Amino acid sequence: MLPLVRAFACYGHLLEASLTFCNIKKPSVHTWHAIISAHSVLGQSKNVLELFHQMQKENLQPNKFVYSCIAKACGDIGQLMQGRAMHEQIIKSQVEVDAIMSTTLIDMYTKCGDLSAAWQVFVETPNVNIIACNTLISGLIEQDQCLSALNLFDRVIEHGIEPSSITLLCILKACGNVGSLLRGEVTHDLCIRAAFEADVSIGTSLVDMYVKCKRLEEACRVFEALNTRNIISWNVLISGLSQQGYGHLAYDHFKRMVKDGIEPDKVTFSSLFSACGSVGAKQQGDLIYDHLIRSGLLLDTIIGNTLVDMYGKFGRLEDACNLFDRLDEKNVVTWNALINGYVQHGSSEFAVLLFHRMQEEGINPDNVTLPCIISACSTSETLSQGRVLHSDILKRGYTQDLAVSNALVHMYAEYRNFEDACKVFNEIASTRN
Repeated sequence: MLPLVRAFACYGHLLEASLTFCNIKKPSVHTWHAIISAHSVLGQSKNVLELFHQMQKENLQPNKFVYSCIAKACGDIGQLMQGRAMHEQIIKSQVEVDAIMSTTLIDMYTKCGDLSAAWQVFVETPNVNIIACNTLISGLIEQDQCLSALNLFDRVIEHGIEPSSITLLCILKACGNVGSLLRGEVTHDLCIRAAFEADVSIGTSLVDMYVKCKRLEEACRVFEALNTRNIISWNVLISGLSQQGYGHLAYDHFKRMVKDGIEPDKVTFSSLFSACGSVGAKQQGDLIYDHLIRSGLLLDTIIGNTLVDMYGKFGRLEDACNLFDRLDEKNVVTWNALINGYVQHGSSEFAVLLFHRMQEEGINPDNVTLPCIISACSTSETLSQGRVLHSDILKRGYTQDLAVSNALVHMYAEYRNFEDACKVFNEIASTRN
């Protein structure tokens, strides 16, 4: 029956594998592993843990392969407590913890946010290999511990462990995230020495790193040197040019991309609409919108948000409103884009009405909405709305946000209410001290 369970699992027939398993009177550890592994491969993490509990009720001792499946499941769904309990069970049962098992445990702990435990497993791992290093480095980056990841990479190099392409991809991401140009250039040299530079994934990551480090000339040079460019490569460069204020250059690369036969996706369109809005490129914005319609892509929230923002920046508020109303799903970013458009073009009273409507529809304002709407109150005829808003901000706990507090100071100063302006200013100073 075991081969049958494995055969069904191999072809993704989980129901048939489960029914076959249920017909086995006394499943062995290997049979349990087969059915648990089948659920693990197909991403059924909750079922993996349920099967593990059933197995324990049968008083069967799991082997390292079963434990590896359980660790993966705990990591995938963030079950830290169950993961810790399983790890303690491994230690007590004296099951061999080899490099593969250690790597799985490191992955579990990083996904669950317990970096201390992940590091401890790493330190105790016998014969650490590059896979274990990659797992911890990647986990640290995912938990926004990029400097720790870079320091670990330094240790990897010092110990003579050869980095893989995956290692370099992770380190380039970390360098970009923290804006470490020097480390990024050193990693670039390692890519060249390992003959990885021509690889499209490495090349794209290099472009991304240089863009984030504000070295657009070098980003373009690496991009042009790529033998193969995919949609991700183009998006990284177009998005980078857009974010750095080179909207017209982003549009030029879009035209090249289409000419090369690469179809834009929603990330491309979102970056381009943002670029056009930032530099006031109305004609290009309309041409890109026409291309979007012809592409047949659905007008989802991501594209819709940047389009509403673009029209708002152009002052085409009626177009922004019409598009806003057509969106099936709206989030706080959508509302912010529309409200900001009205504030920027002097329609403060309508912006305040939108702010109230937003809350009526169950969308809570954030630290982008509030400075914008405070600015609207600064140009309104009465201070009463601003005071009500200030009271609401105090309840929401946004007074520690510098942008919100600065907007409040400006609002009170505009009304020549210097007493309240100074009070908010002093609160900012005491908080920052």
